[in-house]
Amino acid sequence: MRTYLCLTLIVALSLVASGCGLDAQDAGRTTAGDPWDGVDDDNYDTDDENPGFGDEEILEMTQDEQFDDPYADDPDFKNDVVDDQDVRVFNMRVVWGNLVFDPEFPEPLDYSGEISVSSGGLLVLRTVYFEAHDSLIQRPERNVVSWDSTIYCCSDGLLLQIYALPDEEQPGMEPMLNLRIGPYQREIPISDLEEMIQVEPSGAYNDAVAIAAFEDLDEGQTGFVSGRWRHKPEHVGGVFKAKWEDPDGALFGHQRGRWVPKGDDSGELRGKTIDLAGGFEGLLRGEYNNIEGNGGEFEIDWLDRQRESIGSQHGRYYHVSDNGGRGFMLGLWHLD
Repeated sequence: MRTYLCLTLIVALSLVASGCGLDAQDAGRTTAGDPWDGVDDDNYDTDDENPGFGDEEILEMTQDEQFDDPYADDPDFKNDVVDDQDVRVFNMRVVWGNLVFDPEFPEPLDYSGEISVSSGGLLVLRTVYFEAHDSLIQRPERNVVSWDSTIYCCSDGLLLQIYALPDEEQPGMEPMLNLRIGPYQREIPISDLEEMIQVEPSGAYNDAVAIAAFEDLDEGQTGFVSGRWRHKPEHVGGVFKAKWEDPDGALFGHQRGRWVPKGDDSGELRGKTIDLAGGFEGLLRGEYNNIEGNGGEFEIDWLDRQRESIGSQHGRYYHVSDNGGRGFMLGLWHLD
């Protein structure tokens, strides 16, 4: 399996008293005690860049393979599910396995599984890092997706569209999403998918399951970021590198940045988003906080060339200190 490459963002100089917005004068200034003193921030400015920042690792972060789900053209699925006046639609990216690319990861591990919704239907939009030995299983039911997945060194995943309907057999009961992914099992109320970002350990070898989901309400103004979050022993703090995707997983561009600690459990991030041709799309300024032994969360502000806020990004990171500082990140972006 290929290395799971992905995600990112961020940064902050001085955050204004309210939220993560930056004053234009603060955007290029350091102050006494600033955690960025003496740190090379890779000159994240508003200029255009080479595609993928000219970074070979980022250039390998390619678009996930589109899947031709037979239910997408099924007239009964459209009439009974998609066009139902009570349907709620969610997009979800779920990945599993060796997210941190631990070189000591034992192989292989069986991460075959199944995802189902109690009432409604599912569409598979893309497979994530599937290889020849991984496959989706023929779908007998519109509300179930099953697969065979063997984890050797890295990770696999899916991008799904979830159509949830009220349960006619149990009026008043909330539809549920059921996940069985290798050793990982969970039942999730559909309302939790209005916005969900989580990374949970799933086995004994630093393997994990990561989920990002949102309700598809705003016609393309929300999507996914996913990638690498790594400590660099030769630097203060570390780096993040990610791909920037639309709600259906099409690749918009990439992100790259640095994170620098300002305390034991928190720090600041700076970065930049570019499109596939390298054109400037936004500066990233934000903060991160460690919230558990192997990870934490980040909050980011997107800024335009005038350093005005145009959107936000937030998510989770997961890393393991005893494997060379390798880590993973997953999040959601939203443009105003």
